[in-house]
This record gives sequence, structure tokens and C-alpha cells, in this order.
Amino acid sequence: MAPPRWRLGRRPPLAAALAFAVIFHAAEHLAPPLPLGQARRHAGGTASVPAPGGLLAAVGASYSQALVAHPIPAKSLTAGLLFAGADAAAQRIEAAKGLDKRRVGASAAVGLMFFGPAAHLWFRWVLRLVPGHGLLSLFAKTALGQVFFGPYITTVFFAASLWCNGELSVPMLRRKISADLWPTILAGLGFWPIVET
Repeated sequence: MAPPRWRLGRRPPLAAALAFAVIFHAAEHLAPPLPLGQARRHAGGTASVPAPGGLLAAVGASYSQALVAHPIPAKSLTAGLLFAGADAAAQRIEAAKGLDKRRVGASAAVGLMFFGPAAHLWFRWVLRLVPGHGLLSLFAKTALGQVFFGPYITTVFFAASLWCNGELSVPMLRRKISADLWPTILAGLGFWPIVET
């Protein structure tokens, strides 16, 4: 029996979204790493090996420098890797027989070529349009994202889904948008505003 085809708006994107949220949740709660070469103290004295967090700190510092020097390429590469990883995790959650590499590649392409650059430009614009960090500002930014950015990226995912299934054409994309865009957006309202706030 062939594995189920990827259909956006069904279980796989929810699983991918949950995997994506888990990755970010875990990253937020990591203990701050020690600088390279700093030794950890233990009962028997001081260890002479570099602290385990040192490499993570060095990678984090390099990534921060890349975000400043080349924000769009850095964010695009990050989004591509995270989207690919989230899709691979979603396939594991779905208990797929094997890894659908075309689907992982399509998810990576969406992150790399669409979400990364678009999110950079979108958040830059939204932060100028709605300055501040208060609760009202947060709700306004979230609402703008749900009304404008959400439909854009959902449409891109629809196109990627159709491409994965060998069905991508303008008429098919129009039908997919007509049938599934608003149900998908409405389903996302129970998840994304909570994650974004």
C-alpha cells in the first residue's frame, strides 16, 4: 500500500507545525552555554576539557553575526532547514513507511525561497507599522499576520503540496485555494495566534 499523499490542511501540516513549535520551545529553554575553553567545576576539581556548551556558544555567535551581516540569506537558510526538519518529523509522527524526500525538499524550498525572505520583509514592515511591545501592539501584529501573511504562505504551501503530488497547475491551485484556504486559515486560528503571542 502506497503512503498517503501530502494534503495541506490535514494532519501532516498540523504535525509539522507542532514539531516546529516543539523545536522552538526547546531552544528557548536551553541553559546558556559556557564560553569555549571554560571549565566546569565538579567534586573532583576542575575539568580540563572544554565546556560542552562552548561549541554551541560559538555557533550561536557566528549565527548572530550572519543575521546582522546577511539577514535574508541567514533567515532563509534557517527556515529551509527548520521546514525540512519539521516535515521529516511530521513524517515520523505519521508513521510513514519511508522518508518522502520530494516532500522534504518541497518543504525546504518553501522555507528557503519563500518563508525566509518574506518573513524578514514582513516583520520589518509590521514592526514599523505597529511599533511597541505592549499587549495591544502584540495583538495588532498577530491579527495582521493572520489576515495578510497567513494566506500568502498557506497559498505557497498549497502550491508545494500540488507539486509534490504532480498536480500543480494554475486551475488546480485556484481550485485548492477556493476549497481549502479559508478552512485552513480558520483551523490555524486555534493554533498560530497562541504560538505567536
